[in-house]
Amino acid sequence: MQYRKGFTLCFAAAVLFTTVSGSLSSVNAAGEKPISAGHTKIVRAVNLREGNICIPKVIASGNTPPVKEDEELTDLSVSCSDDRAVDYVELEKPLAKDDRGYCLTTLKRLRDKNRSVKIVSNPTDDNPYHCLLSDITPKQFVAAVKEQRQQPSHSRRQQVDPRLPGS
Repeated sequence: MQYRKGFTLCFAAAVLFTTVSGSLSSVNAAGEKPISAGHTKIVRAVNLREGNICIPKVIASGNTPPVKEDEELTDLSVSCSDDRAVDYVELEKPLAKDDRGYCLTTLKRLRDKNRSVKIVSNPTDDNPYHCLLSDITPKQFVAAVKEQRQQPSHSRRQQVDPRLPGS
C-alpha cells in the first residue's frame, strides 16, 4: 500500500512538472513568444525605391535568404502586436525612415490565406514590436494585405505646420 501511494505521488509530481514546464516553454531563451490572437496587427516595411509597395516580389526579396514568390517565408521581419490598444501608427514608428512604404494586415487575414502561418514576437532594442513571420508565401501575404501606406501617418502629422494656410 505504501509503495502505491509513493508511486501515485511521484506520478502526480511528474504531471505537474510537465504542465508547468510546458507553459513556461512558450517563451524561449531569446525572449521570443508565439502569437496566436487573430486580431494581431502586422506591419511590413518596404523600400519604395524598389517600386510598388506590397507586391510578392518585394516581400520575397525581403526574406533572409530571399525566396521565390510561391515559396514560404522564413522569419520575415515585421512589426506586430496583439495588444488591442496598439494601433498601426504605433507599429510603424520603429520602422519609420525616408522612402518607406507599409503593408498592413492582421493574423486572421493571413490565416485566411494559409492556416499554417506562424508569427513569433522577437523584440529588439530598436523595435519592441519586432516579430518574425513564417510559413506563408509572399503571394499569400500580399493577398491578405488590407491597406498600403507610402508614409507613416505620424510623419504626415509632423510635417504639417498648423500656421500654414489650409492646414
